[in-house]
Amino acid sequence: MPPHRSNDVDQQTQHKTAHPGDTVTLSCQAPKPSIAAVEWTRTDLEKYVYFQRGRRPLTQDQDPHYVDRVELHNPEMKNGDLSLTLKTVNSNDSGRYECRYKEFQSKRRKRAAINNEPIRIFVLNVNDETPGNTESGKHMHGHYGIIIPLLALLIVGVVGVVGVVVLRKAKGHLNDNSDRPVVKTGLLQKPQEKENIEEIIQV
Repeated sequence: MPPHRSNDVDQQTQHKTAHPGDTVTLSCQAPKPSIAAVEWTRTDLEKYVYFQRGRRPLTQDQDPHYVDRVELHNPEMKNGDLSLTLKTVNSNDSGRYECRYKEFQSKRRKRAAINNEPIRIFVLNVNDETPGNTESGKHMHGHYGIIIPLLALLIVGVVGVVGVVVLRKAKGHLNDNSDRPVVKTGLLQKPQEKENIEEIIQV
């Protein structure tokens, strides 16, 4: 676990807000360009967010949450640029990030924790709210809660009216058919045939 750090560098603390899916860059500039190693930590995590010695990132003690999601903005750390890029952020990335570095020394040692004070601190807040005015979003949400039930009632009412109209038309159509006279062709022809026979007899 990274050593406990004091809060004597609050004047270097910056607050940054992001939204899920964003790519965030946490800027950090070393006062000297001769950088042997850089370390990014998060105060609530036991493992490192990012550690690089020379040009080689070390992932042995990296927190799994950040594997393949973080990298230096300038991998060669030219001119002391130690800025960290964090890809596809989510709510679990919220926290206090600290940047430290180690200068080149005549005696090179294996990887060890960088115990000096951080030169830059970021408090990252990943907000689940969509970008824009939060109050407006709350008002819109309240309006939706009223509009949706009213819309549902309107749809039910329209369906009911249409159903009544269809039933009335169907009933009227049945009544019209029942009022029509039934024409029996055979019965109408019989009187005519009778008249023809009487005419023939009279002749």
